[in-house]
Amino acid sequence: MQNMPLPINKFFWVCCAVYLLYLAGISQTIMYYDAIGYHYLAQVLQHQGWTAYWSSGPNREPLYPWFVSLILRLAEGLRMDYVPVLLVAQVFVFLSMLWLLEKLLQRMGVETGYRLTVLFYAVFSPAFIYTVFTEWSEIVTYPLILIIIGVCIKAWMFICGASQNKLKALGWGAVLGMAVLSLTAVKAVMEPVAMFLIFPWAYAVFQHWHKARQKSFLALLIILGFSAVYWTGINVYKWENWYHNGQFVLTDRGSWALYGNVARRMAPLTQRQWEAAVLSVPTNGPECQRFLKPPNECQYWTFTPSDEWGHKAVGELSRQGLSSPQINTALIRMSFQKMFANPLQAIALMFMEGMKFMFWEYNAWPEFAVYPSWLRHLYENGAFYAFLHYGMALLTFVSLVHALVFLVQNRKNIFLPHEDGFKLTIGIFFTSLFIVLYIFFYSFFYCSGRYAMPLAPLYLILIAFFFKKVYAQIIRPA
Repeated sequence: MQNMPLPINKFFWVCCAVYLLYLAGISQTIMYYDAIGYHYLAQVLQHQGWTAYWSSGPNREPLYPWFVSLILRLAEGLRMDYVPVLLVAQVFVFLSMLWLLEKLLQRMGVETGYRLTVLFYAVFSPAFIYTVFTEWSEIVTYPLILIIIGVCIKAWMFICGASQNKLKALGWGAVLGMAVLSLTAVKAVMEPVAMFLIFPWAYAVFQHWHKARQKSFLALLIILGFSAVYWTGINVYKWENWYHNGQFVLTDRGSWALYGNVARRMAPLTQRQWEAAVLSVPTNGPECQRFLKPPNECQYWTFTPSDEWGHKAVGELSRQGLSSPQINTALIRMSFQKMFANPLQAIALMFMEGMKFMFWEYNAWPEFAVYPSWLRHLYENGAFYAFLHYGMALLTFVSLVHALVFLVQNRKNIFLPHEDGFKLTIGIFFTSLFIVLYIFFYSFFYCSGRYAMPLAPLYLILIAFFFKKVYAQIIRPA
């Protein structure tokens, strides 16, 4: 594909902004489920500050409630209802994601045609649009994840290059630590992901130790810079929770949510419950209820039973006189004991849970957002939904597998900055690494299409890469 002239690119951005602002002006968001909780916490921050936020906790991850609290203050200053201000602000967050995605793909050497294809899809994607016009936290993860991938690429190129600037190595580590810390303040699952995301630099320390010790030292400084910023930030926030509410945690949902899901999965399952587990992968229930009659077993794989198991366990441990930290420790220990008692069942159901992340184009759009009638009719069209939901799941899965095969075949190029396509290789490497780590750690918990949305920008990177390779290897030679 030939690169498109710059004015077309500018025209594309103008059209994106106009279309999204048009939707913001005539769409409505509905306060429901998590949106009510986020809004309440935002009001706590707006009127009572951080001390009240910590004292009433542990609460949800703080970044999105803080973002909404800023919108509430701005709307109050403008003497406007906060909803249109929030929607416009989230439109600009989404536009920043599109801009970062375009720049990242450009630096990876992906041609303009492929970049515009995935950007155009993102602008009209029902799942993306849905997150822009609901009061849920996924919207702020988009730019943060792309920033993390961009910083990973720059930091990796730094240790593979000729520079010996130790201060700059610390700086890249600190920037990466701040980016990952910000994302952890939206999604707590990033805490274990962070430990493994830094693994490539740890590998580089040993890889270069004998042949290029200076590079090993630079990689070590990146790790130190990352750790100083990330773990200091995480532990300071946990200490605030400890001081104000007695729990040294980021959020209170991890232990009981983990136990509830593990207890549900590790119970003795009937054949129909296994069938329901498989049928629940694409849509978390509706598809299962269509094919399994009566659909009683389908309810077993929703979040309701796992939440009940988790809260029941908390109540039982509390009646035994255990403190909140002791309850958290006991729930985690009990969860792993159950998984180790039947590891094959645990692995099989974790795999099914992780596969839900392929179905990120999901059918929840009419529930919590009201669109103009023409868009609502399009999104609710059964054929259109099936094409996007299953077609994008297949394309996402194929693109991820293609990227992993590519990395295995080109694994040596990750350390060779002078090879053709070096930026593309390391870009695909860090994108795939992030996706695999995120899905793995989330698969311990209940997953749904909405929870996959932070990965959607990274999926688009792999899809653009897949199109590029298919065109180069199959279509163009023909």
